[in-house]
Amino acid sequence: MKRTFALAIGGIIGLLLTGACAMGQLADSGRLAAAPPTVRSAGPPSDVKSIALMYRKTVDCYRGLAAGYVFQTHVGIGLVAELSANKVYSAEQARAAVERMTGGMAAMQTLLKGLAGMDLPPKDRELVTGILKLVVQVAGEGKMLTQYLESGKQEDANAYHKMRADAAAAIGKFLGIG
Repeated sequence: MKRTFALAIGGIIGLLLTGACAMGQLADSGRLAAAPPTVRSAGPPSDVKSIALMYRKTVDCYRGLAAGYVFQTHVGIGLVAELSANKVYSAEQARAAVERMTGGMAAMQTLLKGLAGMDLPPKDRELVTGILKLVVQVAGEGKMLTQYLESGKQEDANAYHKMRADAAAAIGKFLGIG
């Protein structure tokens, strides 16, 4: 149980550090304002520069939210694998937990595919397709864990561990920390 608690705490700390790193990188790159934007009560911005800045900040916000969601799901899947391996979760409990964590990923894939089909600037299209690849990869990681839990086969365990390592590397690369 101590190991499970340590893994949970480690996952939470990892998520917080990842978010801090992502936000720090955005701030360091100049894409995130050092001070909060001024609130205007006269309605939405009307000049092109303000609209462009608002668009950029919105895209950066979505990037951070998506990265956090994908990373948190990845950490959660690993935690469920550990809980199952330590006989804290049965295979059925682990499968149900993974399904709850990855359940929204199919809807996210559909939304991201729709967004990627829009007329986006190249940099934003690259961002959307990058997030889509991560979502697909982490959803696959969850599916592979479920397959291993159901089959108990060593080749499925090996495939899960490979998918997990690949997902961790891709998430780290996306966040600029790996």
